[in-house]
Amino acid sequence: MDPPDGFRTLSLDGTVVWVRPETVGWVELALERAGTLHQAAARTPDARAMEGRGTTWSIPSPDDEPGWAVRHYRRGGRMAALLGDRYLRRGLPRPFQELRTSEEVRARGLPTPRVVAASVYPAGPFYRGDLVTELVPDALELGEILFDPERTGVSAAGDRKEALRETGRLVRKMAEAGVFHPDVNVRNVLLQWYGAPDGWVLDLDKCRVRRGRDRAGAARMGRRLLRSVRKWERITGTRLPESEKQVFRDSLEGRI
Repeated sequence: MDPPDGFRTLSLDGTVVWVRPETVGWVELALERAGTLHQAAARTPDARAMEGRGTTWSIPSPDDEPGWAVRHYRRGGRMAALLGDRYLRRGLPRPFQELRTSEEVRARGLPTPRVVAASVYPAGPFYRGDLVTELVPDALELGEILFDPERTGVSAAGDRKEALRETGRLVRKMAEAGVFHPDVNVRNVLLQWYGAPDGWVLDLDKCRVRRGRDRAGAARMGRRLLRSVRKWERITGTRLPESEKQVFRDSLEGRI
């Protein structure tokens, strides 16, 4: 089980980490002081909590640019109550799989945050895991742009349409590159806004990377994204105009 090019393997008391060489010192110190990378991030001065499924910590990186997001893997759905954050030792662990997928997705020219380190901790027949990625500067989640104008300052219909147009383009570009994301949603699409929005995709551990284009995959990812929009409409009580959703569909299908 070797890491991709550009990474080293560290082993300590059963913990295995795939890490970029320039980050080895931080990883060794984090494990020595806190036991896991996620716990070390939680104790970092100026750490900022980013809520989702569990807490992801935003922390300064040693060179302070652009900073890191440290995420602990947690199950969702029915298995969460039974296993929590544990995964059966079978096949390639999820942190390592996500690292491999991220490197392949980036090699195909798709924007996703650069992975810094992936760690796996022994837990009997199970394991637990963390992932460290670079932060995307000045980025907002699509859901924040669409449904939280007070926080983001994005309230104009034109800006929402621009965000949805870029999201459609991103999903179409993924399919054209042979990348299928089974759970693309308003929380794992980031928009980095410098004059015009640039889309980034997150949470790649369940992605499938294939040869050639995946036209059917584009439609499936589009439907999944719109289900996520409808879910957040119910949660927030805010309904997007159908004309804005149509911008996403038209962009996804290459009409605009």
